[in-house]
Amino acid sequence: MKAETPDGWARHWFLGLVHGYAQTVEPLPDGRARLEIENQAEAPLLVRFVAIYGDVPNPTIDPQGESFDRSSLGVDPGVVGVGANRPLSPSRTDLVIPPKKTRSFETTYAPFAFPDGADADDCAGDERRGKVAIVHGSSGSAAYDFTYRLDGEPTALEGRTATVCDGEGSDDGAR
Repeated sequence: MKAETPDGWARHWFLGLVHGYAQTVEPLPDGRARLEIENQAEAPLLVRFVAIYGDVPNPTIDPQGESFDRSSLGVDPGVVGVGANRPLSPSRTDLVIPPKKTRSFETTYAPFAFPDGADADDCAGDERRGKVAIVHGSSGSAAYDFTYRLDGEPTALEGRTATVCDGEGSDDGAR
């Protein structure tokens, strides 16, 4: 496996298949998302990129689409570790999930923010269905459906042109 870090390229070889399972996708007040990724394999999992798309206000690319090109991702994985998994150095150890472990992440982008503004209908609490995909560092990806709700009043994000729903929001988990 080869990954680019701010300090240069790092190589490490792991034997075995990897599989990341996304669960508990939750809208945050600033439009970003919090989620958990479980490594269901016997080898460490490098999270290359996390995509949230489908019926979300600000979708990313679909890494399982036919036109997807891994080279278009650059070096930004789109997530950062949360809590004890917060990276303490530029080596981004938060992106490696040990075998049979679960780690929490937050997106660095805002899939639940409305780039062109929101109205009361957008924040009515209706059930919506999105997709979350984990692009594995070694190759391949895994995608899961999740349901969520956005409720409250449309509120402009300070310093940005996007709008969010200022209610609690909710998720029903990924599946």
